[in-house]
Amino acid sequence: QKRIDIEQKYIDVVRQNTLMEKYKLFTDIVTTAVPVEDLLDRANAIEIDLSAVWYGLLLINIKDRHDKRAYASELDELDNMDGVIAFDLGLEGKAYIFKADTEEELNVLQSEFIDRIKLLFEDNDNVSYYGGVGNGVKRLSKMADIYEEAVRAYTRSYLSGRKQILGERTDVISEYACTDVLPDMGHCDVKSIDRDKMTEFLKIGEL
Repeated sequence: QKRIDIEQKYIDVVRQNTLMEKYKLFTDIVTTAVPVEDLLDRANAIEIDLSAVWYGLLLINIKDRHDKRAYASELDELDNMDGVIAFDLGLEGKAYIFKADTEEELNVLQSEFIDRIKLLFEDNDNVSYYGGVGNGVKRLSKMADIYEEAVRAYTRSYLSGRKQILGERTDVISEYACTDVLPDMGHCDVKSIDRDKMTEFLKIGEL
């Protein structure tokens, strides 16, 4: 029993270290603080293949009033979809980088992914989610640009207080209130914004 406990503790430590390395990797990807060659090497070291022609990004946070274990297996399936790399951002939720050979394939992959999230939670009143999508880019070095787009969309989704994923491409959006990602909220329907969410956002200054 003692040997089993030691082995389990080792597995847990390795898993935690991998999560931390992935978190750092994602941060460097979206801030372009590290050369692409270094990012690819670091990804390979933790068995992640970052090479692709087209890249997309989704930021999402899923909140459950009860037990997330009820749909843990479904989320694991999403995390392990072909062409998808999942990053755990802790309290900030999750980030998903999508990879494809063409822009069309990227859009199809993102649409399928978002549709599966919608189907998984649409009838569950105990679960809420909000997310933002960034436009596809052809170079990993451009991820910082679509990260900013995804953050703006993510923020608007949060403020709306609804189950939705916002972004610039309406063909990959789930239950959207605004159809484009803009630097400000001037073109967003203010009626779609939850006032309590707005107050909370203004108080804490972050999501």
